[in-house]
Amino acid sequence: MDQGIAAVLGAGVGVLGTLGTAALTHMAARRQTLDNGKVQHWQKMRDERKETYLSFLSAVEDFQAEVSGFHASLLPPEAESNTPPISGSRKAAGDCLTKLYGQCNRVGLAGPTPMADQARAVRTTATSAFATLENLRRDGGEWSYDAIRDYNQKSSALLEQQRKFVTEAARVLGQLGN
Repeated sequence: MDQGIAAVLGAGVGVLGTLGTAALTHMAARRQTLDNGKVQHWQKMRDERKETYLSFLSAVEDFQAEVSGFHASLLPPEAESNTPPISGSRKAAGDCLTKLYGQCNRVGLAGPTPMADQARAVRTTATSAFATLENLRRDGGEWSYDAIRDYNQKSSALLEQQRKFVTEAARVLGQLGN
């Protein structure tokens, strides 16, 4: 083989190698860009869900504080010296329950389905606790052992549902972080 042919073959192999390297580099860079886009998307989704879950929990806490005031307003005057008037505490608790409904809907939109289900369970339990006090108020506010037990059970159930929501949120947010 003469030197000219060897040089042309060598140059051809060099060009093919360079083109192959360029193509592989381009594919790797494109793949990395796609991967970075996915990571950014998941981080944004995680942050949005976290904010939604925290807003929901804040609404639950506001409701718990206001329903506690509603509960205190129904106690006999000698039981609580600093009780708010029934109408004000009832309205505040009802307003917080309405806010809780709205936040529950936001959780449903943010997803995933297990979080929406858990938010609905919290909302249903909160509604039940409020309804117990509302029924007691409507019946003249006469406390009985059964009424106290019923309200305490619903209040405890609300705390348990809230704990389950927090546990599920941590699981969901942890999955998105991996």
